[in-house]
Amino acid sequence: MAKTKIETLRNGIENFLMSSEVTSVVDKYGNKAAQMAGTGYESKLVVGVDRRGETRMKALVYPATKDARRDNFQNNTLEKVWRSMRNG
Repeated sequence: MAKTKIETLRNGIENFLMSSEVTSVVDKYGNKAAQMAGTGYESKLVVGVDRRGETRMKALVYPATKDARRDNFQNNTLEKVWRSMRNG
């Protein structure tokens, strides 16, 4: 049996992951997480580079107010939100 070699189009995949369709999906999940966390939490889109050097679109959810920071520190609110979103 002959070996099959699959070669990916790295630029094509990166362009797809940075497209407006994928960006809107990531933004939707970030906004959903911020809403689930409660008042004082916000989300924004950031472009980051991971350990392998790949560029990725990420949704950053963070406590934007002092009360939200305190709430997150005392209750691990964002950790609970991410866990509940991951488990469905």
